[in-house]
Amino acid sequence: MNEAEKTNIKSSYKRVVALILAAILAVSGIFYYGDRSVMAANTSKYANNTEVKNLSQQISELEKKQKDIQKLIKNAESEKKSLLEKKEYYDILIYTVECKIDAAKELVEELSIQQSMLNDSIAEREAQIADLDAKIRERIRTSYESGDITSLEMIFGAESITDFFIGIDSMVSLLEYDIRLMKTMQEEKLALSDEEAKLAESKAKQEETLAALENDQAELQKLINENTKLLKQNEANKAKYEETEKYYKALEEKKSKELENLLKELEAKEGATKVAEGEFIWPVPKNNRRISSSFGYRTLQGKREHHNGIDIPCPYGTEIYASNSGTVVKAEYDSSYGYYVLINHGGGIATLYGHCSKLKVSEGQTVKKGQVIALVGSTGHSTGNHVHFEVRKSGVRVNPLGYVKQP
Repeated sequence: MNEAEKTNIKSSYKRVVALILAAILAVSGIFYYGDRSVMAANTSKYANNTEVKNLSQQISELEKKQKDIQKLIKNAESEKKSLLEKKEYYDILIYTVECKIDAAKELVEELSIQQSMLNDSIAEREAQIADLDAKIRERIRTSYESGDITSLEMIFGAESITDFFIGIDSMVSLLEYDIRLMKTMQEEKLALSDEEAKLAESKAKQEETLAALENDQAELQKLINENTKLLKQNEANKAKYEETEKYYKALEEKKSKELENLLKELEAKEGATKVAEGEFIWPVPKNNRRISSSFGYRTLQGKREHHNGIDIPCPYGTEIYASNSGTVVKAEYDSSYGYYVLINHGGGIATLYGHCSKLKVSEGQTVKKGQVIALVGSTGHSTGNHVHFEVRKSGVRVNPLGYVKQP
């Protein structure tokens, strides 16, 4: 075989190798783009995110509860039940919607964090793919244009069968390296497809949640307005007002006695436990310093009665603070107090925070002075947004201003 023939064979072989590599690269691209939708459907791990799953489940359960309470309200209206019964339903419905709004906000925040992480991951994948693609194309270009394939020269320039097979082995190694590069790029492309699918799913979920959140916030305001009207309707009629006050007073006294007995039992068990150290603080932000109803006797619509705490008017949703450190004894709903929190501070001293729109703590929880424990509302026997603040000594209600200083 003369030199010209050897050169032609080498050139042809180089072109064949280059075409094979180019074809493999093209097939890789076709596979990636052609199977992208299948990849997204089968391998997306977004739905398995624990936090997103838990929040979505929580919202679903609250949605069901909301519908159940709405049915109770509808039945109460058709059966012409008392305004007091309907107000209790509205209190619970408002609380449920509040919880759903909070869960939706948490979900939107979690999805935003996810999307940021996914965007970073996608950018990293794209950079890796670009790097691999450049390496593969450079090898094809070099093989095709420069003819710098040492293995081919070793094969066709072999002077013995041993040299020939050594050349073949070297050529196979080069091809294996190229195939490994393309396989790695294929895996990166599939991973990129997965990340992009998760990102699209996350964005769709976020848009859905934001739309529901906007509706719930509008609904919440309507419910708050309707709830306030219910007791005001009763107040407009003196006979109904007196009946309502008598009804709630009986409920309050019953609940108060129950709490008094509970606190006395706790004090007996604790013995001489020291009360939380330091001064008790004002239970809401200091700019809300006005007391609309003080501790002691007051006259409402010509009737004298004893008020067992202080009422501090605040905008709806204002944060309520633990006046001192302690343990949450109760965090629940009561027809008179509405949603309330009772904290035991030790030494026979306890504080109560009533008419809350939202509770931020649960029974048995240890809280620190100044910690947010609830939000201001108008649940229970209330006609306006305020916190009803009580201080109890050995279970008995005493003047809160003997423990807290008005700002």
